[in-house]
Amino acid sequence: MKQGILVLFPVILLMACNTNEKVEGKNKKPLAFEVVNRPSDNNGSKEQNGTMNADGRLNNTPVDPGLAAVYAMPAEQHRQLAASAGLWRTEMVYWTGPGAKPAKVLGTCDIKMVLGGRYQQSIYKSESNGVPFEGIGYIAYDNARRMYISTWMDNTGTGVVYLEGGYDKADATTEMVGQCTEVASCRQRGMRQVTTNIDENTQLLEMYQTPEGGDEYKSMQVKFTRVNKSGQSRGNDLAALH
Repeated sequence: MKQGILVLFPVILLMACNTNEKVEGKNKKPLAFEVVNRPSDNNGSKEQNGTMNADGRLNNTPVDPGLAAVYAMPAEQHRQLAASAGLWRTEMVYWTGPGAKPAKVLGTCDIKMVLGGRYQQSIYKSESNGVPFEGIGYIAYDNARRMYISTWMDNTGTGVVYLEGGYDKADATTEMVGQCTEVASCRQRGMRQVTTNIDENTQLLEMYQTPEGGDEYKSMQVKFTRVNKSGQSRGNDLAALH
C-alpha cells in the first residue's frame, strides 16, 4: 500500500508551529532530533563540517563524497510521495474546540513533486463564507535523519508551520507531531497529525490538538479523493469538482 500524502491544514485554528518543546497530551512523543553544538577551536570559531547521524546529531567524521551523493538522491520514500501526485477533491470537517459543532469546507489540493523528485508540493484552495483560502505545503524525507518533515504556509498568517514524523507500514499511516502557538492567546498547544492511506485514490488526514491543561481532542479531518493524476482542474472550479 502506497504512502499517505502527509498534507498539513492548520486552516481554521490560525496556528504558527515550532518544535522546540515536547508534545504534551496522552500521546506524548519527544521530537526526534536535537541540535548539538560542536566544540570551539582555539580561535573560538565552530567547525561546521561533519556528517549527521540518523538521530540528527552531528559528529566529527569528515563528509564522505559517496554518502553525500546518497543523501542527495531521491529514495524509495520519495517515490512513495510521488505516488500521490495529481488533483484531489477535499472535504474538510473541523471543530473549534472540544464539544464544538462541526463545520464543513470543500476545496481542492494539487500535488506534484519538485526539485528533481526530492520534495512534494501541495497547493490547497478552498472558500468559506465567500472568503478564498490558499495554502502551500511541502513534504521532505530526510535521508540522513530518516524522517519526514512537513512545512505549511497560507494566506491567513505570516508564519511557517513545521512538523516531523514517520511512516508506519503496518497500518499505512504517517504520524507527525509538533508544538503550536495559538495566535489568539499566544499559548503553546500540542499538535498531532495522522494521515491514513485508504486506497490509491482516497486518503484521510486527522489533526489533534491538546489545549493547555486539557486532553487531546480531534480538531479537524480532511478526506481526499483523487480526481486525476495530471493535476490542475479546468479553471480550478471548486463547484464542478464537488
